[in-house]
Amino acid sequence: METFLKIFKSTWELDVKHRFEKGFLTYERQLQAFLYKNLKTRLSCDYEMWIEPVIYLKDYMLDKVKPDIIVTKNANIIAIIELKLGTWSYPSFKDDLDKLFRFKNAAEKTETIILGWIPKSEIWQKQQEIKGCELKYSLDKNVLLILAVIARPDSEAITKEYENITRFVGYLKPNEESEFKMK
Repeated sequence: METFLKIFKSTWELDVKHRFEKGFLTYERQLQAFLYKNLKTRLSCDYEMWIEPVIYLKDYMLDKVKPDIIVTKNANIIAIIELKLGTWSYPSFKDDLDKLFRFKNAAEKTETIILGWIPKSEIWQKQQEIKGCELKYSLDKNVLLILAVIARPDSEAITKEYENITRFVGYLKPNEESEFKMK
């Protein structure tokens, strides 16, 4: 996990900052796609990235939720990333934090989560009946919970601190220089 965190930090502080300053990160989907591309390039083939997988963990109030990015290494979920981008706004992020905290509770029980399916049938109901097609991953007890935000510098998403959440923030300073860092 330390390797992933180090790569994410350098991607955020160098690549995301540069792309933002050039005007190419205006929407959250652009940030999501850019992070995927850059992280995928830098990570070894032991890592996989999942974009908005649908999660079914009713016991943790995580039924049909879609984290922005989930990162796996081998058979373990090592990071769950929520993104917010609102350069000139105060993005709403409390639901994302709640989701991350619910994942932390599930991680304490090392829950198994299905992130994908090997396609064997064109009919979903039949697909679900075929054994061994699920791509199952264990939620690591030490899963990294990441909130990566680009917003106004006075936004609560930037200024507030949270325990157990690794935060990456980016914003324009009043003198119009940008700052991207891990908090």
